[in-house]
Amino acid sequence: MPNSCDPEPGNVHDELMVTNYILSVEEVSFLGDHPLFKDSALTNPPIIVPITDPVWRRTPAKNEAVAYTRNSPYQMNVLVKSSHVPFHDFQYRIDAITEGNLYNSQGYTRHLAFSQYDTVKAIDPVSWGHFPDHVGVIDSLRFHWMVNKAVAYGEMGFYFINPSGPHKIYLTYDKPKLDTVNTLALEKICRYAQNQNIDTAIAHSGVTGAFNEHWDYAPEKTFIFADPLDVIRLQTGLCADYANLLATYYRSVGIASKPTVIFNSVPLGDTTFLLHWIYTELPTFPHGCVLTDPLPTCDNPVSISYLFNYHAVCRMGVYFCDAAFGLFKPSINYDAWWRYYLYPATLQGPWQDPEPPPVPPIYRDISYLITSQNLYPPLSRGIVINHYHP
Repeated sequence: MPNSCDPEPGNVHDELMVTNYILSVEEVSFLGDHPLFKDSALTNPPIIVPITDPVWRRTPAKNEAVAYTRNSPYQMNVLVKSSHVPFHDFQYRIDAITEGNLYNSQGYTRHLAFSQYDTVKAIDPVSWGHFPDHVGVIDSLRFHWMVNKAVAYGEMGFYFINPSGPHKIYLTYDKPKLDTVNTLALEKICRYAQNQNIDTAIAHSGVTGAFNEHWDYAPEKTFIFADPLDVIRLQTGLCADYANLLATYYRSVGIASKPTVIFNSVPLGDTTFLLHWIYTELPTFPHGCVLTDPLPTCDNPVSISYLFNYHAVCRMGVYFCDAAFGLFKPSINYDAWWRYYLYPATLQGPWQDPEPPPVPPIYRDISYLITSQNLYPPLSRGIVINHYHP
């Protein structure tokens, strides 16, 4: 007779002989994050493409950025893979720690049965695992995943398996006010405003950050970019492009803002007429507004007076924000702001002539972006009132 300990013929299954399952985290999807888009690296000019889940994948490799509002917790779905298919209910426990234990995850008991994969849904951080309460960038958040057998929980230690990341997290001031938030914009404004959590400080950081890029300032350019991010891509722009860019920066991190066009006009009857300054001491350029206070631009450290028909800035709350000239002024400082742009000058220096402009400048907010079509309100075609200033 066969030994009673021998297996019965026909009941031996090689796949059941494996008892030590090797687990790995294959994919990570972040939940509750803000929708993001990026420039496609494969097209020129770039095509804007959405970033889709899973944002991180082990094989084939994928690692995309995500964005959360400051002081909020993350939440993740994680796909776990077993090296073998268990033909029974295999229980395991999964957990994750991070550098400095800042964003450790909760622990979860899970099951693998007749499948090589398990999706662990809605993984949360421990109670202290909220992101910082400021705008900025977390560059290299790694989750070090750990597992053990659930039946031995408390009796044996966790085993480290593969990490995920490094994950790049953009932290916004509030929910973005754009439908298409490009990482190109977040990369700039979040680094300019790193560690700031006050809207005015963030806006000021946007002005100084863009100004200090020293991109080309091109007031002679005859068209306004349809996409404000072309200023970053091409490193050039006129004042309206920089105003649109700042508005895009601020809206990307959840701060309300509007591009603003500054010009002079006078109403006569039912018609508004554009007022051009004719500065007779500069006969070679007879038509245009005079930027009277010599200021350095973002691309030129030398103070220069420029000639315009209009100027454009970005308005954030009660502040005017000008990336081309590096100015950040409250609207209450009206007289000084006026003189920066529209007060007639002489060659002897700014503000020397006692005659003020006959009408104050117009600050015209644009609801979305400045275009060549909405620079001014409807004006009488072909009629311009010229103010001569000797």
